[in-house]
Amino acid sequence: MLVIYSANDITEAGLIRGLLESNGIRVQITGEYLTGAVGELPAWNYIYVKIEEADLEKAEHLLQEYHAGDLELSERESDAAESSESDSVEV
Repeated sequence: MLVIYSANDITEAGLIRGLLESNGIRVQITGEYLTGAVGELPAWNYIYVKIEEADLEKAEHLLQEYHAGDLELSERESDAAESSESDSVEV
């Protein structure tokens, strides 16, 4: 597997994993359990998102869209977001 992305934290790695997997790309994250060792290890770039080489071009395109802010919600995701917003209670 190839390293396609070096995440700043476990949350960002999860976002990238979700983006790629929702587009049919198999993902492996390494280093996610090292966050418990911060203080003992240098705290930078040790969480990696890996993919199969065959998915490289598609994954790079998706990551470019992610960084440019060009990703849009699908109709299903948009409906779910709207439903969630209408269910929320204002305080």
